[in-house]
Amino acid sequence: MPSEIQYGQFVRESTLKQRSVSYNNLIPKLEVDGQGQPIPYHPPKLKLQSADIYNLLAPYFNVRLIEQVKAVFPLAIYLVLFQILILRQPIQEAVLITGGLGAVILGLMVFMEGLKLGLMPFGEKNHPSR
Repeated sequence: MPSEIQYGQFVRESTLKQRSVSYNNLIPKLEVDGQGQPIPYHPPKLKLQSADIYNLLAPYFNVRLIEQVKAVFPLAIYLVLFQILILRQPIQEAVLITGGLGAVILGLMVFMEGLKLGLMPFGEKNHPSR
């Protein structure tokens, strides 16, 4: 058992609900023909129910969405109050602005996940001392 763990791996493991499944339970038994050659396996098309899709995506969206809403919401409130109280202008096309904020939140979710998976591991590696 390793005595050290990378912080990113710790966060990833501790924030998601996980269930361990043996790989042997996921794959079909190997079948061979009369000459002893393996018969290629062609799996059936994957059929997911909406509950399955929710169970797959909920851990990601729950944590990441709340993080980004906490980051964007105060700025959006500030801009709305500034426009109403200081500029004394009504907010036009509120639906379009709300859709844009939703797109910003989704984009930040994907961007931050890319940073966590792509760049953060470089900073967590143990480097030899000079």
